[in-house]
Amino acid sequence: MEDIVTLITPIVSTLSIFDSDQGCLGDVFESMDQMREMFHHIMEDENSRIDKDTKNEVWELSLTRWKILHSPLHSITFLLNPKWFHKKPSSNVEVMKNWNTFISRCCDVRIALLYKLS
Repeated sequence: MEDIVTLITPIVSTLSIFDSDQGCLGDVFESMDQMREMFHHIMEDENSRIDKDTKNEVWELSLTRWKILHSPLHSITFLLNPKWFHKKPSSNVEVMKNWNTFISRCCDVRIALLYKLS
């Protein structure tokens, strides 16, 4: 039973963020990142009674979910949310890559509109 709780706790923690009336995209990014870190620690814990196949399956499921749920918009809201400034989001390579992609897309669209209008 303890093993199940160990695996389910990070998932429930992440899902609880969605149960909100407030904007939560940046929180989703941070929570998913924390969930992946927790699973990583579970994977490396050799004293755990959870068998390796189960650990690998949970890790792959979390990675698949990350790829499905994650978008550059999550990174951008994480970067711009003052709540997460202490985490120094600007030092996160993935966040900054998504920020640069967003800026280049916005600038390209605005420049194209300027040329179209003139």
